[in-house]
Amino acid sequence: MVELNVARLAELRGIHDIYLPRPREPILIITVDRRVGSPSVRCDPKKIVAIEVPQSLEKEVFYGRPTAIEEKIVENLFEFLSSEVAKGRPKKSLYPLQTGIGPIGDLIGSKLVEYDFNNVEVWTEVAQVSYLDALYAGKVSSISGAVLYVPPWDRKRWDQLIGNLSEYKKHVVLRPIEITNSHEMITRFNVISMNQAVEIDIYGSVNMSHILGTM
Repeated sequence: MVELNVARLAELRGIHDIYLPRPREPILIITVDRRVGSPSVRCDPKKIVAIEVPQSLEKEVFYGRPTAIEEKIVENLFEFLSSEVAKGRPKKSLYPLQTGIGPIGDLIGSKLVEYDFNNVEVWTEVAQVSYLDALYAGKVSSISGAVLYVPPWDRKRWDQLIGNLSEYKKHVVLRPIEITNSHEMITRFNVISMNQAVEIDIYGSVNMSHILGTM
């Protein structure tokens, strides 16, 4: 059964790079914006028994707006990264950034415009729409993610995305989560990962979501 949601514009075709890891084969992505797959999922028409055509957008998810606490966290983060650049460790392009979804991730994308970084790459699972501001400002050069999250209430950014879609597709790639979250890829790009955590053990394993067992 195939779902074809006509609420999404057909012009979005081409922003995806559908590729799944194969046994005993390396993932041949050597730059953040490189495409190695297909813009669509291939399927034998004989296997399709039904096509559903909904016209609804995704359920709105609201993670809250940034407060003074999130503002300070992001300020401290960028001061740290700036000091590392000043010491000659990463360049002003840093290493590819990964952020979790929510007000901190949204602020990181927005605040990139205010700091002296350039040609920054983003390798993440959920690319928040604020990264498009940094892309538009010339601070970010490429974005790779599994999801490009535009809140339904953010009509300004949605209209900006649709109005510049042909240009954004040159810099934004949406991939399967098996690629964005691949240990091989994260290690290869030396990703700077920024997430909140519930707990971290001495081996570096991080619990970001599970509290009180299965509750």
